[in-house]
Order: sequence, then structure tokens, then C-alpha cells
Amino acid sequence: MSFEKEKLSYLHGITGSGKTEVYLNLVAEVLKEGNGAIFLVPEIALTPQMEKQFFDRFGDLLALHHSKLSAKEKYSNWLDLKSGKKRVVLGARSAIFTPVKNLSLIIVDEEGESSYKQDTNPLYDTRVLCEYMQNTRKIKVVFGSATPSLRSFYKIKEGFFSYHQIKARFNKKTLPNFDIVNLQAEFQNKNKSIFSKTLYEKMQEELLKGNQIILFVSRRGHSSFVLCRNCSEVLECVNCKISLTYHDSKKLHCHYCDYKIDMPKNCPSCQSTAIKYFGLGTQKVEEFFKKEFPNIKYARLDTDVTKYKGALESVLKKMEDKKIQVLIGTQMIAKGLDFEDVTLTAILNPDSMVKMGDYSARERAFQLFVQIAGRAGRSEKTGNVILQTYTPENDVYEYCKSYKVVEFMEAELIARKKLKFPPYFHLIQFLSSSEDVVIAEINIEKFYVELLLVLKDIEDCIVYPPQASPLEKIDKRFRFRIVLKTCFTLDIWTKIFGLIKSFRSKNKSRLKVIVDAENLL
Repeated sequence: MSFEKEKLSYLHGITGSGKTEVYLNLVAEVLKEGNGAIFLVPEIALTPQMEKQFFDRFGDLLALHHSKLSAKEKYSNWLDLKSGKKRVVLGARSAIFTPVKNLSLIIVDEEGESSYKQDTNPLYDTRVLCEYMQNTRKIKVVFGSATPSLRSFYKIKEGFFSYHQIKARFNKKTLPNFDIVNLQAEFQNKNKSIFSKTLYEKMQEELLKGNQIILFVSRRGHSSFVLCRNCSEVLECVNCKISLTYHDSKKLHCHYCDYKIDMPKNCPSCQSTAIKYFGLGTQKVEEFFKKEFPNIKYARLDTDVTKYKGALESVLKKMEDKKIQVLIGTQMIAKGLDFEDVTLTAILNPDSMVKMGDYSARERAFQLFVQIAGRAGRSEKTGNVILQTYTPENDVYEYCKSYKVVEFMEAELIARKKLKFPPYFHLIQFLSSSEDVVIAEINIEKFYVELLLVLKDIEDCIVYPPQASPLEKIDKRFRFRIVLKTCFTLDIWTKIFGLIKSFRSKNKSRLKVIVDAENLL
């Protein structure tokens, strides 16, 4: 497969189509010419398997770069890359900044992943940086995925990217069978279990055959919130005004600032003992699975597990060596993992993702579900996917079931254009934050007035009035925001940049600017 040098290239291949082999061959060609390459992955969970494949091909020329490495390891790799001793980097988004000698190729695997964009300082989008490097430094850039982002699909349609498609799985393997289970019908039949009857029976069948299973849950922890059934109080973080997540350590955690408290016996508001946890997390699924299948070896994989050094590698090795039959996990198990005996994947709580109330929720959910489906049936064994939902009529699930990726993106682009959302319009958030709620609110009101004056003569600008952010308080800071939709010309950006600079110099609260945020929550 040949890629033209003048344009950024997009490799769109269905799950299990052999994209990694194409990537490896591209890197090998670059090394033959005496040049270097950067290979980016969205999740650290992908690194161990990728590391083995890359090390087998490139040996000591390979350097790793991700947050789990020590400062000493990163520094050693940095020096080796700068000197040319190592010439290939495999890592997460920050690897884009490594000093690869004679860099001539950058590959971004699973380009549609939101983790390539960093919304904390320093703010950057790895994909935008790659486009800049392709256009200004003539470094060849290849994006790849089974589920391209709508932004990239739009650029493909407009002719900005060259497009290469692999429509079949490697060795002509078939895509997994995809079943949608109606949980309303399960409830009417008195089944209140986490597992539907269909899923439970299929799990029994595959486990008896000695096959492996992946269970996807969208949230870590045990239960997503704790509620008092007497006064309806939801227990929240004192720093963030976000519902606390119950963990099986009998503690409540805030997943934004890491605030922790013991699970109370009484409601803090009314002192009732009628408090109960609700929602579904990885730990609750793990707890239920142990009761239903006590003799089956399993593992859980989420950030509560992988925060310990070596834990990620240990779990993946056990899965590869077939020492465990079931893997329960969050998003980190959805992409890139390749286990030949996985014949069943299950999506347990998809509705919370599809109905998140954000303009990009459908896109993110569709990408994730198709990728999870792609973990099954990657060898000669037939794969199966079971998605459990209370809304089986949702068209996102139907697109997933038929693996209609292009058709889904075409439909989403029509909706985005009508509503003036990215990629047709840029979406800019101006976020004012302060430990004093009054200061945060007053400053966003001031900025709103000045922004309207700056943009008053410019067409195709929609400025939404100030409001509290959906996540109103994070890490003791209150947050208020303005959202701007604009066609984003150089003239508009020059005026906005001047206003931001002036405003920051005169006001106490922080003003954060996020361009084309992955979501508005």
C-alpha cells in the first residue's frame, strides 16, 4: 500500500484488518532510509502488546514514552532519540514532542480517540500538531482507525486527506455476530440481573468451550452515585459538586479531584439510614460475576488497577497466556487488544453513553461500541457481541449491529451541519473559574459584554449567554462559561485573542479558552 507524500493520509480499516502490519512496514521503510518515526497510541493499555510487535521488528531502535515510565527512563530515552541511537518512538500523545533524529514519519493509531486532545495546560491537540508538521515540515503523517473521527471524515470528503480503505478482515475472517438485547423485556420477565438471559447463556456456552470473554462497563468503581431514598439527597464531593462514586473499599471517591470519604451509615442531610448506591461500575460487575461464576478465573482492568506499576502488563499477560477467561474493564480494553480466544464481548451499559446530552456523545459511543465488537473473533473462531439496552430502537445501535461506519458518519455530518456544530463550525468555550463563586460569575458576565462588542459586526458568530458549567465546581473552583460558535476566520481569532489578553491582565479569575472541545460537559 503506497501513500502520497503531499497530503496527510488516512488508513481506514475495519477491526482486525491488519492495519498494524501496514504501520510496521511503513516504519521499516523509513528506517531503511536512515530516518526516524513516531508511533502514537491513545491508551497506555495498548502499549504492552504494541511494544512486543515493535520490539520484534525494530529491537533496540525502539524507545517508549508514556506516563507510566519514570523520569529517569524518559530522560534516558530522550537522550538516545536525540543522538540517533534509538529511532522509533512508541507512546501516548506527549510522545509527539520527543526529539527523534531525522523524523520523517508520524503514525497516529485510533485517531478518533478524544485522549489525543489535552484540555489542561499546556492545551494542545496532537492531531492538529501532526497536520501542522505535515504541512510545514513535510513530515509524512498517517492517521488510522476502524472508526475515524467526524472531523477527519469531513476532511477526507473535502479532499484535504488522502483516503485508503481496507474493507475485509485479515485472512477473510468474518466480523462478529452482533445481537441487541432489550432490557425492558428482561425486566418484564422478572430478570433484574446485570446479565440478560441471552448474555448469561452465551457466557456459559463460551466458557464451557474454554473461550475468553470481554465485558465492557463505561464506569470504574462500584456504583456511580449514592442516594438517600428518604430525602432524595445525592452525596456530592465538597470540592467539585459532583456525585461521589461508591467503591468496594466502602469509600466514596470523586473521580475529578480524588476526594475520598468513608461510606456514611446515615444521610448527612436527614440522618436517615435509607441510603443506597445506584448505577453500574466495573467493581459491581466484578462482584456479581464472582457470585454467578465462582470457579472462573477473571481480571478487572481500569485505572484503579493500572495505577500500580506492572499491573497492566500482568493482566494482559494472563489474558494472553489464557490464565484468565474473563476480562472486565472500561474503555482501555476497547481498542487495539488482540486475543485469539476472545469469542464474546458484551456491552453492559451503553445507554448512559449515547444519552449523555452532549453534541458528540453519539459519535463517541458509536466509535467505542464498534471497537469493542472488534475484540471478538479475531482468529478462526466465530465472534459474538451482545449489547444490552433499554432503548433497542436507537439508531446508533443499529449502525453498530450492521457495522455501517461510513453511513453513520454521513448521517452525523448532516445533523452537525444543520445544527452548526464541528466540523462545520468551530466551538469555543470561555471558562471563568474562581474559588469565589461571585468573582467567577461576575467575570464571565464582564467578558460576555466585551465579547459581544468585539464580534458585533461579524457574521456567522453565535454567542450563547453566560451560564454555570454543567460541572459547576471542580477542585474547589466554581466554573461559569460562554460558548461561541463561529466560522473562525483569521480576523475573528485576532480580535478574540486581543480581548483574551486584555481581559486576563485586568481580572482575578482564571479565563480558560478551549477550542473545539471534545464535549461540552
